[in-house]
Amino acid sequence: MTNVAREMGFAPSMLDATTLLSSCDQEIVNLFAKYERVQSLIEKQNLVEMICKTSMINMQIEEEIFHPVLKVALKEKGIVSSVTMSHARLKYLISEIENIHADSEIYDIKIRVLGEHVKEYVKEKQTRLFPKANTSGKIDLWRLGEQLALRKEELKNMFASR
Repeated sequence: MTNVAREMGFAPSMLDATTLLSSCDQEIVNLFAKYERVQSLIEKQNLVEMICKTSMINMQIEEEIFHPVLKVALKEKGIVSSVTMSHARLKYLISEIENIHADSEIYDIKIRVLGEHVKEYVKEKQTRLFPKANTSGKIDLWRLGEQLALRKEELKNMFASR
């Protein structure tokens, strides 16, 4: 049904939770790929700003909405704890990057390290967390997707107004 929804042109707010979050993850992975192709320092800075902002927003909607629902629905709490620890690692790396000047010799290295951690995190969610959420039968993934999309828009608007 999710692929059908996309093909019919439904808005992201009309996607189920795991599809919406997968789409968010892919957006970030694509930004990292784009970063590897650009040469301009200004373009790199702009992409890193987008990567950091988008990552923080996505982690926040997961922590506020998705993870609490999973903790209640899934009996296996270790998966959610593992993802929460991944968030802490990503937030730490993002804070380091935000405090390094773009022309620093370690800037590209830090971005690559963040990118590798993001890829590992996405793989963990795709292979361990989302399948459990999709098969739990205790979660209304469509309603949850709508809540995630609404909160994501709120956060994007908040970041845009800064």
